[in-house]
Amino acid sequence: MQKKAIALCLLVLFSIGMQAQKAEKVKRKIKTKEAAEKITFLNAGYMGQGITHPGLKIGIDYPLSAKLKRVEKYKRTGELRKTKVQKIEYFTGVNMGGFYHFKSETGLLLDLEVGRRMVRTNGRKRSFGLGTGTIQTFRNGPTFSTASNGTGFDQRSAAGQTGWQANFFVTYGKDNVFINSNSFNWELKYKLMAQFPFGTAIGLRNFVEFNIAFPFDLKQKRLIRK
Repeated sequence: MQKKAIALCLLVLFSIGMQAQKAEKVKRKIKTKEAAEKITFLNAGYMGQGITHPGLKIGIDYPLSAKLKRVEKYKRTGELRKTKVQKIEYFTGVNMGGFYHFKSETGLLLDLEVGRRMVRTNGRKRSFGLGTGTIQTFRNGPTFSTASNGTGFDQRSAAGQTGWQANFFVTYGKDNVFINSNSFNWELKYKLMAQFPFGTAIGLRNFVEFNIAFPFDLKQKRLIRK
């Protein structure tokens, strides 16, 4: 009976110690979330299908939601050791652009994107997302088709193809507006696009972009200057 009582006391003491350690661990790391400023951006820059098909693009990014995620880490003494702040955004965007190759084709694109963006305390940002839209291509050079009477060929001008496209993209850049150093952002962007039809099948295209973005006030319809 005495042994059972001692074992029960040890079990209670062990349970209390574990609860105390758990409470201490929770207090040493505190996570909070709060609403962040939602900013619309106008962007423009280089958009090329690889290197051989250079082009340009313009677009607008509109934030659907924005939150600041704050993590505070404390020492055992209760002194604040480190604070990490990250901005999490979900956004949508509309882009228009085109590319050109003098021996191949000219292409025009229009797409709608949705994505998730993470911005660190130092302004470094990365994002990923999906997009869909249309693509119109034109052949650069003489193009021929079979004549209507079935004999010979007719030359066609601005021959091309209209198709649907879906894409996946990732970006890396710097959000200078978030750290208040100046009033523009930059980013590198890679986009993998699937086009249908591509001839008579589905084709893949790789795009590389370098964009500069400026904050824009939709209500006053003007650029924001800090």
